[in-house]
Amino acid sequence: MALSLKAKLLAGFGAIIGVSIVTGLVIIKDAKIIQDKSDFVLEESVPTMLNVSTLRGSIHHALSMHRGYMILGLEALSDERLEAWKSIDESYAQLQTISTDWPEDQQALVAELDGVLRGFREAQDKIAAVSGTIDDLPADKLFFDQALPKSELVVGALDKIISEEQQLEASTERKVLLGRVTEAKGHLLK
Repeated sequence: MALSLKAKLLAGFGAIIGVSIVTGLVIIKDAKIIQDKSDFVLEESVPTMLNVSTLRGSIHHALSMHRGYMILGLEALSDERLEAWKSIDESYAQLQTISTDWPEDQQALVAELDGVLRGFREAQDKIAAVSGTIDDLPADKLFFDQALPKSELVVGALDKIISEEQQLEASTERKVLLGRVTEAKGHLLK
């Protein structure tokens, strides 16, 4: 059975239209997949990365200000550290909001980060409370608590020796003794 020219043309155009429709449907389906992935990247991945980048920067800033405060003792650095912690708190709150739609294992990481941040803050607060105080310098603490009171007793005793020696008759041995006692007192007073 031979097809007429009209039937052949209709079959050819029909095939072209069918292929075009199938191709269009495949393109629409693939475009939807690409759009969904683009939306995910723009609505979740990019904000998450920006948030985490801000969070990381704020943590580094808090650490830097903390080190500066420990070394220099400048109150402005301590205040700046506290400002950095406000930024950390804001970024972490945003991260918690963003992560509500995440899989459970990723939400667990955000919860774990909460514990790490709390521990980091507590450690910084403990160190900041001690920085610049006598407890920050254990050798100074020992000196002021134990050695200084005893040195004051020794200086008092040396003053008594010097007073008594000044009232006694001078001899070469007494002059040497008085010089050594005075020298010892001078070393304690430095």
